[in-house]
Formats: sequence, C-alpha cells, structure tokens
Amino acid sequence: MSAHVRISLVSVACLSILASAAVRADADPTYRFGETITVVGERSRVADQVATVDVVTAEDIQRRGARSLDEAIALLPGVYVRMGADGVPRIDIRGLRTRNVLLLQDGVPLNSSYDGQFDPAAIPVDNIASIKVMRGTSSMLYGPGGNAGIIEIVTRSGGATIQGGLQAEVTDPQAWLARGSVSGSLGPAAVSLSGSSYDRDHFDLPGGFKATSQQPKGERINSDREDRAVQGNLVFGQQGSSLGISFGYREGDYGKPPGIYSTSESDYATRPRYERVSFDTFSAQAAGEFAAGKSLTIKPTLYLNSENELTDGYDNANFDSQAANGAFREDASAEIVGGGLMAMMTLSPRTLLSLSATGRKEKSKMKQRVKTGTKSRLTMASPGIRKKTKIKEIPIPKRMGTMVIYP
Repeated sequence: MSAHVRISLVSVACLSILASAAVRADADPTYRFGETITVVGERSRVADQVATVDVVTAEDIQRRGARSLDEAIALLPGVYVRMGADGVPRIDIRGLRTRNVLLLQDGVPLNSSYDGQFDPAAIPVDNIASIKVMRGTSSMLYGPGGNAGIIEIVTRSGGATIQGGLQAEVTDPQAWLARGSVSGSLGPAAVSLSGSSYDRDHFDLPGGFKATSQQPKGERINSDREDRAVQGNLVFGQQGSSLGISFGYREGDYGKPPGIYSTSESDYATRPRYERVSFDTFSAQAAGEFAAGKSLTIKPTLYLNSENELTDGYDNANFDSQAANGAFREDASAEIVGGGLMAMMTLSPRTLLSLSATGRKEKSKMKQRVKTGTKSRLTMASPGIRKKTKIKEIPIPKRMGTMVIYP
C-alpha cells in the first residue's frame, strides 16, 4: 500500500484578508490573447453553437486533484483517455485517435508535425485558467488536424495583487511532484509564471498479476518517467492598445514498458522492445490589440512550436547495449511557425464586421539508424556500440495538415 501526502504553501502579498468574489476573480484573470477565436458582446461564439462544448475551469482542476492535461479532462463525456502501447496517455474523441485531435495552448498548436500526436502527460495544469473541449464541425475554424475535436487551453494572467504558491505531493515510494507559481503586476506589465517537476520511479502491477519470463511481479519494467516544465505570460498595456507574450518549455524522459510475454509463451507475442525516450519542447506566442480610430481594431498574432525527441532502442532488458541487430537510435524534430491578422470594425451598436487571415508552416525531420549487420564503415553515435555497424536510413513521411505526402 502506498501513502499519499500533499503539502501546500500559499503566500499572498497583501495586508488584509480579501474575501469577496470580485477580488478572487481578479486574482486569476485569463490571458486574453489565449483564445484563437475572440468574441465581442454577450452572444456565444459560432464555433460553440455548432459543436458540443465542455469547459474545465481552474476550480474543476483543483477539485479533481489533476496534475496533467489527461487527468483534467478524463471524465468529460465523449473523451477517452487510454494508455498507449508506448506507455504514453492518448486522448481519443468520439472514437477518433489523438492525431485527429487539435491541441492549442494560448493559440499555439502543440501537435507534432511529423505524426500529429501529443503527450498530454507532459502538459502540467499549474497555470491553466480553462480547458475547452469542442467536438463537432468547429474544426474548420481552427485549421487542419481537428477532425475529431479541438482542445483549447487558455492560461492565467497576472492580477492586480502579487500572489504565489508552492505545492509538494509525494506518493510513497513511486512518485513525487513539486510545483509553484507567482503572478501579479510588475510595472506596466501583468506577469504570470509557473513551474513544475515530476518524477515517477515506476508504477505497480495489480496484485493478481502472474509473473512471466519477461515481467516479474511488483514493479512494471521500464515504467519510470520525469517531466519538468516552465510556462508563463506577460501583458503590456490596456485593452485597445496592448501586447501579450506567452511561452512554455517542457522537457523530460520516460521508458516504454516492453511486452510481458515472449514468443514462446504466446503465439501473438512480438519480440520484446526495450526503448527509452527523451524530449524537449518550446512554444511561444506574441499577440497584440491596437485600436485604429473609434471603430477599427487590429489584432496580429505570431506563434512558434518546436520539439525534439530522441528514442533509443536497446537489445537487452538492462538498457545498456545497442550492439545486436535491431538496436536503433531515432532522432526526430518538428517545428510549426504561424500567424494571423484579424480586423474588427464596428458598423453600428449592434453590428460588428470581423475579417481574419491565418497561415502556418510545418516542417519535420527524423533520422533513424538501425543496426542490420557488421560490414559497414558507418558507426552509430551511441556509447553502447563498440564496433562498426551497418546503418539503414529510414525516411519519414512529411505531414502537411491532415494530409500525408510520401517523398
């Protein structure tokens, strides 16, 4: 049995106790440049009227005790969070897989441009103001990749008062989590910053699990994981003349648990794979809002999402050798750069004309080196290999939106 301990420390830089609902609302304002589609007035967005929409607020996240995106939306109807074969959570919406779900954080698409997927366990909830999950025909308003639905994350912004918090969580002996945040006004800017670190040594198998030749009882082999993240935003100016900058950085590594049966134990078993993955991701967004006269407002936006992932395939359960045939190293990188321009003109007190243009460019590359023999001049750049190996270069398909083009 494991023990679960949570310790929290919250400090607020004010001299009086603020108990009113109005002050609490100001303590956690929303980063107003975070939504891809903005609305003026009281009517709901067209995207919300033609789709099934669920919203998870910061209060919902806190009440559920969620630590990452997959835990925050796991209970929503029509959303299925499953554990993929590689040990990474995957989010399916209405039966369609993760690569058909578009993930946006402050308007930045976080899907990988080489396989269209994302790792929800690597996205902490510390600085999230709301998560909106849209299912239906609204995907055309957000660009390619959202056939199943859209997950739109909007982060918190700094309020009028400076506040901060620290939290530590320990699950003995498997995992621990530490996170903290600070927000408030700093001169002309509203600032919000948060960071977290998560470390899991392993996860335990059910008590009724029967040991096999590949997997003993107790700890799941190669199920450890580490995640570190920093995210924040800054807003300068007031509505009508303002600039916002949002950024996020995530890094970590994890193991992919191998199959539990050998080929001699099951006719359906495949050769055990011993793989480990390390990754890092950086995303940023810059947006502005500028009034040109009394009736025209211009909103330009630029964003970037860059990621790198290194996968090592070993030839034994000790994860210390890549000398045998089938061992490999896969180095993948992807980048998305995009932007948009929106113009809104007030024609009358009840009429608003809005025009927008958006575009983005995706690029990705992957180098995969697979050992297939010992008669070559090429050598893998891995400390586990001590002799010359024959390398087989495997191309990766280039993904453009929802189309895949093979060179």
